[in-house]
Amino acid sequence: MSQYRPPKPIDEPTYLFELIKHQYKRNGRIERLMNPSISFPIEQGYINLAILETQEQQQKEKKLRETQKNESIIGTFEEIYGIKNPIDIKDIFEKCKDTRKKVLVLGRAGIGKSTFSRYVTYRWAQGEIWSQYELVVLIPLRCLTEDRYPLGTDYCPFDIVKRQYFPYHDLSEEEKTLLKPQLSKNRVLWLLDGYDETFGNIPKHLEDLIKQLLNTTHHILTSRPYAITLPYDVKMEITGFTNDNIAKTYIYKFRFDNSDEHVHLTLQQIDRIAYLSALIANKNDFSSIPNQNGEYILKPPINYTSFMAILHSVTSEQPYILFHELPEDENILELL
Repeated sequence: MSQYRPPKPIDEPTYLFELIKHQYKRNGRIERLMNPSISFPIEQGYINLAILETQEQQQKEKKLRETQKNESIIGTFEEIYGIKNPIDIKDIFEKCKDTRKKVLVLGRAGIGKSTFSRYVTYRWAQGEIWSQYELVVLIPLRCLTEDRYPLGTDYCPFDIVKRQYFPYHDLSEEEKTLLKPQLSKNRVLWLLDGYDETFGNIPKHLEDLIKQLLNTTHHILTSRPYAITLPYDVKMEITGFTNDNIAKTYIYKFRFDNSDEHVHLTLQQIDRIAYLSALIANKNDFSSIPNQNGEYILKPPINYTSFMAILHSVTSEQPYILFHELPEDENILELL
């Protein structure tokens, strides 16, 4: 934890909330997959949510289970679920009819469930969403291990917050007295990330604690679709690009040297193709400074035909990447 100290007196519970909020703000950048030393603002990421109706969702989950958990044959969201109604992140609790707000957010591997968690906590910390909650507590469920929570102690929600956000800060008795009762109040939202990563692996002595969080708190739970059977009235899906928002996504524009041939790629798409990531790291192969049109110049010996052949070869093995081989006068962006 940094030495940041919020301008709040110690006798106010929000003092400790501000420390947690500050940590969310510090995590406001996403690191590149192939080169973590390079990052971009998390606001430039894309998080698309769609509403899933309960009856339809049960049928779709059955279909997913019939794939025998082989994610290599699970296609895009649209291939499995069909077109669904999108929803803005700030509005996800409007579908909750109960006083206790509980939302299940589903997403296949690699779609961005953990990025979603970072994104919403950052936006909450910035005061952009969910102002009804004084505190949002993000807990990666994979961290609930026996090493971090040894046997011999009856753990409570306060212990999770202490280990997650104040591991090197010895909270005083006064601070503990301030924080503990706040965690059981209605203005605290828990964000439990990665249920699929712990399914069947939660230490026995932590099972009651997990049940307490799932049964008594306002919370969002994220998971892969096939890994969860818990009943939720409100379910949502993290989706990939859609035709309506692809043009608004963070785009890299590439133009081939001495030609009018060009392609548009998103940062996320580039990261999923190792060849392109290597290409970007090699300044001999492209101009690292965009021209007046914001385009990066791809230089010989890479030509359009071989470039598209590589794309086609790579993406044919990864169907969730929405690329196709194109005629020379067309643009990838137009077919996404």
